[in-house]
Amino acid sequence: MANVAYGSILLQTPDPSRQDATSPDTSRYVAQLEKENEFMRSQIGVKDMQIKELTDRARETNMLVAGLQKLLAPLLSAPPSPTDNRE
Repeated sequence: MANVAYGSILLQTPDPSRQDATSPDTSRYVAQLEKENEFMRSQIGVKDMQIKELTDRARETNMLVAGLQKLLAPLLSAPPSPTDNRE
């Protein structure tokens, strides 16, 4: 862009030495970027599914641990001390 001053106003005019935005090189880059965007969007879908499955596994693990705690709680409680029975 070339700068052109009109009084106190500074205007930018297109620089003719720059390539046009629709040149074959640019369209090739745009096509590659669109392809990469499509790939990244598909990867987000894959990651979403993995997160869902891991969340389900974590929920199952929590339920198993809770059941194990209920089973072991009576075995792990401290037996009453002999001094407590004297009263």
